[in-house]
Amino acid sequence: MHDVSVFGLSLSLLALVFPALLLGLWMIYRLTRTWLYAPSLLRVHIWVTGLLALLILLLILTGIQASPLIADQHLLLGNLIQWTSLAFVFSQCLFIVNLGMGIWKHVGKTMHR
Repeated sequence: MHDVSVFGLSLSLLALVFPALLLGLWMIYRLTRTWLYAPSLLRVHIWVTGLLALLILLLILTGIQASPLIADQHLLLGNLIQWTSLAFVFSQCLFIVNLGMGIWKHVGKTMHR
């Protein structure tokens, strides 16, 4: 039996990379929370990131362990994974915008002193 590949990574490597990615994102969130433009959005962002990550993993596992009911739906499942991954990346971009606006605000405050 061959190793399953998802996003160009073997499943065994993905099992290591995905938690490391989420841990890295969590560390970035913790380090940058004082610089955010709207710190209250951080909680919402963390929940959205966590839910999207779980949904991506659920979809991947569903595709790997496909039951006869969804065995013919690989295209639909692949599209769902792509759209969920796109939403995940978009949520990270919104975090970067929030951080950039916060840094801009903090720099503006220090320049006008």
